[in-house]
Amino acid sequence: MFPNFGVPRLSVRGLTVRFDAFTAVSDVGFDLHDGGTLAVVGESGSGKSVTALSIMRLIEIGTRATIDSGAVLFRHDDGQVADLCSSSPTTWVSSPRSPMKWSSCKRRG
Repeated sequence: MFPNFGVPRLSVRGLTVRFDAFTAVSDVGFDLHDGGTLAVVGESGSGKSVTALSIMRLIEIGTRATIDSGAVLFRHDDGQVADLCSSSPTTWVSSPRSPMKWSSCKRRG
């Protein structure tokens, strides 16, 4: 069986993360589809862990990091799309039949 490459399960667009004046991740974007595999490869300190922690919104806990911009959308099994960058995890930005609407993470400060 082949993976479904039609609609992504997770979409990341324009993710930028800063630690004060230092930009740790700049304009990262990718789609992850059901049945697919994503490998994030890079040198030590290139932003792999910061990217993963930012997607889960854990980067902002106990650090000076801020998600400066970007969108992180997760599509549930029922087709609903959760904007993981929204202030509330129950805020939906799309219905199952409408196209994804990219919402942006806002700098907190």
